[in-house]
Amino acid sequence: MVANEYDLLSNVLDSLDRLFDEQSSAETVLALLFATSEALRTTSHYPELERPIAELRAVVRSGVLSEMQRDKTVWITDPLRKYLARVLDSAREPGLDELFGD
Repeated sequence: MVANEYDLLSNVLDSLDRLFDEQSSAETVLALLFATSEALRTTSHYPELERPIAELRAVVRSGVLSEMQRDKTVWITDPLRKYLARVLDSAREPGLDELFGD
């Protein structure tokens, strides 16, 4: 995995964490996920990134309260969160932990 892929995927995971911590919104997650999926369209990560987008659009457009949007978005993106955590963890090379702040 090249560095910019790692950075982009890490940004998506961070946004999902912020959403879970109620520090972000469904709209923000959708926008970042869409932009990242387009940036990584030619990679093996694209199907995983693209998969929840249609469902997230429906949630954002539904007009339900932001708290309900957040809960639905957390549920919809949970498989992506797990995928990203696994991919990013496996991309870290032994001995480089100091570069990542661990």
